[in-house]
Amino acid sequence: MNAAKDAAVEARALQDVETHHADMLKQLNGLVGLLVEALDAGDSPAEERAQAALLDWCDSDLVPHALAEEGLLYEGPRARPEGKLLVEGMLAEHRVIVELVDELRTATGVQAAVRHGHGHGHDAGHH
Repeated sequence: MNAAKDAAVEARALQDVETHHADMLKQLNGLVGLLVEALDAGDSPAEERAQAALLDWCDSDLVPHALAEEGLLYEGPRARPEGKLLVEGMLAEHRVIVELVDELRTATGVQAAVRHGHGHGHDAGHH
């Protein structure tokens, strides 16, 4: 009974994580969409606002979420041989996220859109 209960708790936790990641992806896509619309319209003030909103969300939600995952969530699997490679890959992905956010901070105009996934099918759905 205890193993079944643990499995149910684990399944629910996994579902919660997947739902949260899907919500984050929707937020990210919406913010990137606003930036792309401003770029397409050639509206510099709207572009600056959209870029600032995207950076604010990255700083307040995306990056802290990625870093929080590295703590307790990755600790157990990283200690197991079958989980080590996956965790190391996800940690590398988090470093890329942080680097891209830093690049976005100084990018302008079309550079910001192109470098950060516009038209490239960039999928941030992993986090």
